[in-house]
Amino acid sequence: MRCKFLFAVSLAAACVGAGAETFYGPSTVANKLIVATNEAAIITSVIAGDVISGDIMASNSSYAVRLPPSGSARYAVAGPAELHVAVPCAIYFRRIQNAPVKMGLLAGNDNTNGAVISVPAGKTVELFSSLNGDVVVNSYLVKSGAGSNLVQIAAGNRLDGPVDLRLFTTVAGNAATYSWWFAEDVFQNPNLLMTSQSQTPQIIVEKSSDLQGWLPVAFFGQSLGSNTFYRLRIAK
Repeated sequence: MRCKFLFAVSLAAACVGAGAETFYGPSTVANKLIVATNEAAIITSVIAGDVISGDIMASNSSYAVRLPPSGSARYAVAGPAELHVAVPCAIYFRRIQNAPVKMGLLAGNDNTNGAVISVPAGKTVELFSSLNGDVVVNSYLVKSGAGSNLVQIAAGNRLDGPVDLRLFTTVAGNAATYSWWFAEDVFQNPNLLMTSQSQTPQIIVEKSSDLQGWLPVAFFGQSLGSNTFYRLRIAK
């Protein structure tokens, strides 16, 4: 039997300002794009004269990035980290607090450790665009009972757990690669992390198991004006 519970609320989520930022490169001592701990920067627009060569500084190591000009790709830099670019450019991004986003950072010629995307049972993972399209990533899909199989991956790929996706590279230098995020309990496309208009507020749905720590699970752009009503509907 399908039970439905309906709660009418004036605002069933946290409503915050857009909070988008534009970083104008190049990076300097006084001009840095720093992503703090427990924070992720979702990049949705890169304007430059050519492909941007740069690096991500994380845990006292440097990982090469290559970002082509784009208004459709979706990149993610998970903190703590710094994105360093050496050329004039404009990078449009939004900071998301406590987002379940992780970043693949691969050491050169490391065919052993790599980066492991481990998806627990009941969770769904989705890939962002690769932070370095020049690096060919070897990907092994590891599923209990199905062994380890070499596969090709691309931005937007989704996987339900339990499963592991192991990323390796044979490139000599350190390189950043695909970031990923956990969709949690809702079907939520990372493209929707950004509102189409920078001045409109955004509805953020968060969940908590102890009413202390809150994790964002859904983001919705609010573009219908202030006279708009929301309700939370829970179906079982």
